[in-house]
Amino acid sequence: MKRPSHFPLKRVAVTVFAGIALSWVSCERYQAVRTPGVAAPTPTERAKAAAMAAFERLSGELSKAMTAGGPVAAIAVCSEMALPLTAEVGGEHGVVLTRLSDRPRRPGQETSGADAAALTVFREALKAGETPRPQHDEMPDGSTVVRLPIVISQPVCLQCHGGDEVAAETSAKLRELYPDDRATGYRLGELRGIWRVEVPAAE
Repeated sequence: MKRPSHFPLKRVAVTVFAGIALSWVSCERYQAVRTPGVAAPTPTERAKAAAMAAFERLSGELSKAMTAGGPVAAIAVCSEMALPLTAEVGGEHGVVLTRLSDRPRRPGQETSGADAAALTVFREALKAGETPRPQHDEMPDGSTVVRLPIVISQPVCLQCHGGDEVAAETSAKLRELYPDDRATGYRLGELRGIWRVEVPAAE
């Protein structure tokens, strides 16, 4: 996550997830059918797997758009695909998957309550030079809400989420698609937001 060196656009486009990436999420996929003798994944493991799957799937689409038309094309693809793709991946993993931030790009994705508190914990960990640890709350119905950090990880992220790095045509497209956008002005290594993953109780 914290690799601030510069790479050509085509080499790093695959890392883009609307300009953000995860550093330590497990690549294992959740399987509803348990293998005999193998322990069921924990809620945190399931949350990490779902978040990484969503990241990988959308980053693939954004990589193609970046190669074809640069950040402006990628913004348009993200605007259309991010929400339905995230919901689709969540369903495949048996969880409810949401991206939130205190500076959201899209209305309805602002942190509050326990989500905002987790954001503060993650931000303090980064300031202390530590790796943010997943936060989780066990709910009365037996489900678990897991929160994972999303961090600005590559220079290419700043083409859509930075300050002076955002080109004029990119800014214009952001204003067109996200008139209430607050997701710019970030620097490398800063916390962009969180994954909120609702994991149902084990059956």
